Amino acid sequence: MGQEKSDRFLAAFSRIEQRLRKLTKGRKEDTFGALLSNALSGPIFKRFADDLREFADLRNAIVHERGGGFVIAEPHERTVNQLEQIERYISEPPTVENLGSIKVITCGLSDRIGKAAKIMFDGKFSQLPVYDNGKCIGMLTTQAIAWWVAAQFKTDIGILEEASVEQVLDCADVDSIYQFVSRKTPIVDVVTLFERTTHGGKILSAVIITGNGKTNEKPLHILTVYDLPQLYRKIGFAPD
Repeated sequence: MGQEKSDRFLAAFSRIEQRLRKLTKGRKEDTFGALLSNALSGPIFKRFADDLREFADLRNAIVHERGGGFVIAEPHERTVNQLEQIERYISEPPTVENLGSIKVITCGLSDRIGKAAKIMFDGKFSQLPVYDNGKCIGMLTTQAIAWWVAAQFKTDIGILEEASVEQVLDCADVDSIYQFVSRKTPIVDVVTLFERTTHGGKILSAVIITGNGKTNEKPLHILTVYDLPQLYRKIGFAPD
């Protein structure tokens, strides 16, 4: 019965090692430590790096330190469960599809800005995807509206709310971008998108989820930086 825990532990560890080797294109002679170091750019491996190093030591004890055919270091049930949970996160990471679908409000280029702004205010939205001929061509943000309104005080064009979304869209921040992903995209990949974009000096204002990640598909969900705490929880990662 005790040996069963060892078998489960070694099986889960082996699957993690194989996954690491595949992701990092590691060689057969690469140690587990080397494989893990090469994978630390991924949020999940970064999150569980310390645990996996300790589990590697325990694996070595189980495999190499045997006395009379018996396992010297027998893992606790809780330890085995923890490793198996990590293995599930790594082998079958939850996808954005697990977040479910929401009603994503969009607007068109010819829509009145007054109407779009009211929708944003009532729904407490900071941005709306802008669609033209069935394809997303931009994001209308509260920041763009604020910049546009400020500019109009100089020109005094009349009733501001009658302007079109297309006119306001020109005030969008050039450093603010958005990205489409498919509903099968792992949540960890979305987290990585936000992190890498920030480090690259850009602002990822939104990730729009569609069936296949195409701009001409109906949005199923929209994620912003404000959703990151929820995404971190989904992948078992609690950032500092």
